Amino acid sequence: FASLGLPGLAGFVSEFFVFLGSFGAATLAYQIITGLSLIGVVITAAFLLWMIQRIFLGDLNPRWQALKDMDRGELVAVIPLGVIMLAVGIYPWPLLRLMNTAMETITKYMGVG
Repeated sequence: FASLGLPGLAGFVSEFFVFLGSFGAATLAYQIITGLSLIGVVITAAFLLWMIQRIFLGDLNPRWQALKDMDRGELVAVIPLGVIMLAVGIYPWPLLRLMNTAMETITKYMGVG
């Protein structure tokens, strides 16, 4: 779901800032390209939701009948990733401040900023 860019997840923050920065560009051409790419994101989200529905909500394939649910080791790997994904989606400012500091340093040395 994070790859869909749903609000509250880490992917939304990145997509939001990309679209905010590119739509705020001065020329009309960039705004048109941003609008077209936004349509692409919506289409991608629709196909991803369709795929998730077919994979997780369809009939169970008989050859997967014997598979067990996740064990403890898999949960130990997945739960921290889910927590980080939610934490970054809900409160992204610590990472954004870190990235902003790095970008200011890079642009200063490149003579851009």
